Amino acid sequence: RCKLSHLHLTVCSVRFISIVTKQINLIPVNQKIFQNIFNHSQPYTENSRSYNKVGVKLGERKLKPAMIKRTILFLIVVTILLLGDYVYHRNRIFAGVEISGFPVSGLTIEQAKKHLDKIFQDDKISHFSIDFIHNEKKWNLDSKLLGISINKEASIQRAFNTGRGRSFLLLYPRRLALLMNPAHLQPHYTVDRTTFIQALEPVAEVLRQDPVDAQFNLSSNRSEVTIIPEQYGVNINYTATLRALHQQLEYPEPEAVSVVMQNVPAIITAEYLGSLNITGEIAATQTVI
Repeated sequence: RCKLSHLHLTVCSVRFISIVTKQINLIPVNQKIFQNIFNHSQPYTENSRSYNKVGVKLGERKLKPAMIKRTILFLIVVTILLLGDYVYHRNRIFAGVEISGFPVSGLTIEQAKKHLDKIFQDDKISHFSIDFIHNEKKWNLDSKLLGISINKEASIQRAFNTGRGRSFLLLYPRRLALLMNPAHLQPHYTVDRTTFIQALEPVAEVLRQDPVDAQFNLSSNRSEVTIIPEQYGVNINYTATLRALHQQLEYPEPEAVSVVMQNVPAIITAEYLGSLNITGEIAATQTVI
């Protein structure tokens, strides 16, 4: 395994580049040929046919063994740098990643867990209140009462996956973008559905409307039967409201969560009663005491 640090790799690359810069010899160029190229009034002569368009003699383009060695050495150094960077960041979070404002760049998953244990104990992160609204009504509920908790493993895994998803060589544009614009991540919150529904029960008692079943209506002279249609009820759509809560938990300062309502159908419908084909009084009973 490569154990070179980033500092050592950087120093080696700088030294190599300086050596290559001093040793490179420019290919000699015939000045007369440049005059023929840029002076349109003077046509090419027979002596210029052995030169290419940049004024370099065709026979002098042969690479020298020293140049080949320098190129190979350069490729080796670049390969070592890339390999060292891959080994170092293979199990580490990329630079430019924060969770709740605390940097976790360069940390392994295990190191990040220990680092975030203290951070997640802060009441501002783990304990807060959220408003639920519907029309003009408003309820303020505690996060613990709603069953909200921090999933530490999922939070760290999301930070580790930030900037990843492709071949390692193709990740450099993303990593550069993270350095320019750091990723400010929120902790990954989980909500216990059962606790959440129980916490919203006071809200449901105010907003809930029970459905009304369809029923027969007998005329005053008992000669005609009509059907009174059913009426839909309303209740909280817990799944949609829970989804709205998760969306707000992605922000540093969650806004009020809109309570989503849904229709509740009646059990006995007018369609069902109509299928019975009842058009008049079926029976009557009278009790005399």
